[in-house]
Amino acid sequence: MYNGAPSNSDSKKMEHQLDPGQEESILITHFVNPHQFSYVRCIDVENSAMLVRQIEQDLKDYCTSERTKQVYVADEGVIVRYQRWSPPKLVRGVVRRRQDEEYLVWILDYGFNLCCSVRDLWPLPDHLSRSLCDFKEGGVALIAPHSGSAWSRSAIESLDKQLEEANQLTFQVLHRGKSNRNFAVLKFRSSCQTEDAANFLIKQGQGRCNESLTMDIPYEDISFEKAEINDMATDTRPRLRRIIELLSENAKESTPIPFAIQQQKLDGPLQNLKAYLIPNSVKLLTTKRCVEKVHVFRSENMVDRKRSVCLKHLVLAHSPEPVNPVTSYKELPLGNTILNAMDDLNFQTPLPTQIYAWPHLVNRGSLVLVNPSGTGRSWSYLPVICSSVLSSLENVTSNLDTRIAPGPLAILLVDSVENAKKLASHCEFLMRDFNTQNLKVVNTHAHSMTDVHLMLLNSCGVLVTTLAHLNDILSNELPLVNPTRLEFLIFDDYDRKRLENAELLKEVFQKVNSIGCLSKQLVLVAQQWHSERFQKLLNRTTKPLILFGDFLEAALYGGLKFNVTLRSSALKGRQLLDILAGGKKRTLIYCKNQMELEELSAILTEAGHQCVDISKAQNQLTKVGLLFYWPTLLNSLYVQKHAHWLIYDTERSHGPPPSFGLVLWEGYLTHNKTKSNSDSEGSEFSSTPEDFIEPGVEYCEMDSTLYED
Repeated sequence: MYNGAPSNSDSKKMEHQLDPGQEESILITHFVNPHQFSYVRCIDVENSAMLVRQIEQDLKDYCTSERTKQVYVADEGVIVRYQRWSPPKLVRGVVRRRQDEEYLVWILDYGFNLCCSVRDLWPLPDHLSRSLCDFKEGGVALIAPHSGSAWSRSAIESLDKQLEEANQLTFQVLHRGKSNRNFAVLKFRSSCQTEDAANFLIKQGQGRCNESLTMDIPYEDISFEKAEINDMATDTRPRLRRIIELLSENAKESTPIPFAIQQQKLDGPLQNLKAYLIPNSVKLLTTKRCVEKVHVFRSENMVDRKRSVCLKHLVLAHSPEPVNPVTSYKELPLGNTILNAMDDLNFQTPLPTQIYAWPHLVNRGSLVLVNPSGTGRSWSYLPVICSSVLSSLENVTSNLDTRIAPGPLAILLVDSVENAKKLASHCEFLMRDFNTQNLKVVNTHAHSMTDVHLMLLNSCGVLVTTLAHLNDILSNELPLVNPTRLEFLIFDDYDRKRLENAELLKEVFQKVNSIGCLSKQLVLVAQQWHSERFQKLLNRTTKPLILFGDFLEAALYGGLKFNVTLRSSALKGRQLLDILAGGKKRTLIYCKNQMELEELSAILTEAGHQCVDISKAQNQLTKVGLLFYWPTLLNSLYVQKHAHWLIYDTERSHGPPPSFGLVLWEGYLTHNKTKSNSDSEGSEFSSTPEDFIEPGVEYCEMDSTLYED
């Protein structure tokens, strides 16, 4: 991954002269002095724009409070909230160094160094870390400082000002120096003339001609002082604004629209729809239908290789038919167009939900996927949906009746205008290399409804829409949706739609069912398991698969009872000892902070209980137990089956408890110990889906005690 600094191996290379290349239009993104700056070719920016935009749209899903870190190390990939853009935007970066509480970060897609605080950083997932823009190190050839070996401040500032105000920069490489720095004839063009950078410095009395191509030019290490400051009160520099706008402009490519249809944009109100966060379920949900567990899969290729005793790398899959997971999208018959697009996205390691969902959808099965947002849910169906649409578009002319049938091949129903734009962009990118006269993707929020109706009458591939727009389409007297032609019906995200407008969601379901669309291949993405509603939908489908990535929801699906009691904080110590005296064998306690943890630990130790604190839990034997952090606790089926919970001071029960806790265990573990392939060497045990009891059986009762002042 390029981070803006030369490598040691590059520094050892001897300088060598190159045949003068052709002049190329460039952008300088980071200027240190006339002999050292970062640049990128304009053609490379244009070619990478769509990919950059595609990745940046996905970054917000990974910027959650649960994923924040207090410390980042050198060369670690990060997501950066760039405050100097309005509104602030998320970009990708690589940490170069740390100084106190500040970080120097190389911004991957825009080619400059940024000084920012830890509150504006999140870890960058590995599958989004691919370097896209080819930034290079450059310098002006045939010139040297007027005196000495170092450039004066006035020389640096005067040339920097000319380069930043220029309308165009051209670069003709003459030779490559140490650290692979390209030295070239640099010209800048203003509104009235074109000038050579070397000649400009000589005229200003700040440089002298040097015909040598092999002179020793030092590399100045980038410092915090020369980095951009991540402060929203400071405007973005013109050179950075130029590349940001260029990437954004070239990323706005979309599916061509017939000439007769005039494109129009919808105004403000639709852009103000809000996305709602869904709380974790705390009530018992049951199902009358028992779905047999037929297969357990443990992936050996997960991104996180750290020791783990939870199920965050596994899924629970229920289906009446065997589901055989894949290890890569390349095992699936998706077609060259989709496979090449996935390669361009550097889709190296699929998530557990994806390796189950993809083959099931390829085999024409329906899917209910229950998992929180930001877990790759949309990519669990997008490649297969787009592949199927392209296959149908290829064969569309084989039958005249099929060719003139109106309506979409797939309806993708999303919860907001923002997500409609995002998922439409994903579909366009996946299908971008497929040539057809038909519309591949129609986002109803990118056009007027009149134009959308015309597009649907001419047929299209994927219709991306929201509840209100789909209701309008289904209410129209024209046959805008042909149930015979329709192949897929996708609801993403069900819970947000239900919270936003439950009545409208119900109305849309009724209209869709009345024209026979629910019998099509159904994909339903949700954050919670809604037993009654989902079972009715699944009864109308063929080959359904219920896929859980969230094991708290899976436990509720299986019959978990969750009892919550609220008590005063003053009663903690006494109530805690009373509860432990009641015969509970294994108890997991969450505290408000480290101080309270130590206080409770002292009380419990004095009473004869054995405790494990946060720093020692991971190395304990099975007879002592392990500590689970809150994010992984909810995914740990072992804890859901065997642990009695005590949760203290959770700020009136809003949100998850903090990550402080201690575990009390008495006696040896009684569950079936199974080694998981994803566990690192030395783990004593791990819980697996083999412990899961069939739905409809009440196998666990979880007691939670909440205290507040």
